[in-house]
Amino acid sequence: MKLVCLFMFMFLTACSINHASDQLACENTQQCEANRTCQGGFCVTGEQPPTDGPNPDPDGPIPPDSFVCPPQCTSCNAQTNTCTIDCNNATACTGAINCPTGFNCNILCTRNDLCQNINCSQGQSCTLECKGSNTCRNVTCGPGKCDINCVGQGSCRGVDCDASCACDVTCSNSASCLTVACPEVDGDPFQCDGLRPNVCSSEPDGCHTCP
Repeated sequence: MKLVCLFMFMFLTACSINHASDQLACENTQQCEANRTCQGGFCVTGEQPPTDGPNPDPDGPIPPDSFVCPPQCTSCNAQTNTCTIDCNNATACTGAINCPTGFNCNILCTRNDLCQNINCSQGQSCTLECKGSNTCRNVTCGPGKCDINCVGQGSCRGVDCDASCACDVTCSNSASCLTVACPEVDGDPFQCDGLRPNVCSSEPDGCHTCP
């Protein structure tokens, strides 16, 4: 009888144990604590053993299971690592706009007098659609590709893409595009200028050095 009771006690105790492996089970990294990643169905820490496959490209797209859309983006695409900032909303883009680090940013400035102080210096690339009047002022591009389409009257005043591997600033309004700094080639500040001052083009030789 004592043996039967002891066996029943051990059985019930084992059933009530909360195994650590159950707590560490996961389907993606977002379910893990900050210092853990989801590997093989479990949240683990420390360096992972090398695999037979190629090492992931640090500049490539972020894996979908660890992708988080930054709060300044109105939408994201995990496959292309793209952040869209749509300033059509009346409450959006009233302050400075910062392209998140490592993202390809697509900034849409359709409302008048918005999109002031745009900083793309940390982005992988930046594309700006400046359709509203007095938009896209004080723009700083980073080392990646920078495309800026200036349609709105008085848009694109104060654009610096001097550090970009390729920069295209196009203006369809005569009152737009004032004080635009284009990339230099071999010390020539005018090599990458477009058809008129304050317009940049990546078409001339040496004006497109992006990988």
